[in-house]
Amino acid sequence: MKYASFVIPAMLAVALGVTGYGKSDNKQPAADNKAAQSASAPAKEAPAVKADQAPTEKLNAYSEGYNRMMRGTWGLSGTYERLQKFSARAKTSDNLSLPTMSNLSGAIDSFKKGLAISGGMDDLDAALKPVVEAGEKLLAQQKELEPYFKSKAYKEDDLAKGKAAFPEMLANYDGMIAAMDKVDDLLTAYQRAASEKRLAGFKDKGDMLRYYTEESMLYAQDILSVFEDPEQTIKSAESYTKADEILPKLEASLEAHRKVIEEEKGKGTSVGSYESVNSNLTSLLGSYRDLRQKKSGNAYNSMTKRYNDAVDSYNRAARFSR
Repeated sequence: MKYASFVIPAMLAVALGVTGYGKSDNKQPAADNKAAQSASAPAKEAPAVKADQAPTEKLNAYSEGYNRMMRGTWGLSGTYERLQKFSARAKTSDNLSLPTMSNLSGAIDSFKKGLAISGGMDDLDAALKPVVEAGEKLLAQQKELEPYFKSKAYKEDDLAKGKAAFPEMLANYDGMIAAMDKVDDLLTAYQRAASEKRLAGFKDKGDMLRYYTEESMLYAQDILSVFEDPEQTIKSAESYTKADEILPKLEASLEAHRKVIEEEKGKGTSVGSYESVNSNLTSLLGSYRDLRQKKSGNAYNSMTKRYNDAVDSYNRAARFSR
């Protein structure tokens, strides 16, 4: 699932959230990551991993770092696009503000925390090291250039310092995006394995509230994964054939989830966050149907927003369930 939000498993998992593609119904969604697969490329199989290979604290740290880096208007993809335009169009006569990632430092800290925890995820560790390396270079560049732009020193040197720095900054973004493409595949696979392990545990314990929460999230992820490269897939009839096969499974899971929520309410259980998960995923169904009808960037973005809102509710439910 490309550039989604992750569930944080500290008891459950951080749900990985999805970044949106495109801003308008009048055009194809913008290419939000440079490492997007071509339309003709076969879908990549998820790496084979086992749930017991992923220490929970380590997986949590990586998921949290991923969410910090990828989500939001000023995440990796959005900031990269802004910097590309900024570096090409900046004029000394303008009031310039350097585009920077709002959560880059926090993301790098989370990745470092995960890297410091030993055990079981050597492939993901290796994939994240170049992300940290490129991120630290970007942080240093941002730290140096922010005073330059805030003080408008660029008016004194005709933007020479900025122009000299832009190529290296963009190269670091390119490296980080390419590395995050690999991280996405691996982290999704580890998250999936951990999620399936939790599902089995919930079922064994008879904890059907969390079972159907987890199951519904997985089916929603499956639908989003069909549209992994939306600039290509939202126009493809095959995408909707695949998603339509998953749709009734998600609907059935959400219906079962609603019944369990009502049962738990009758017992006096606090279910607010679980209701929010259900509500957002039910709205995701509507957004998917809009997407199927309109095949637009806005409809896709609405679907990813509903998923990310469900992720946030899921993570709140996980924290309060520990």
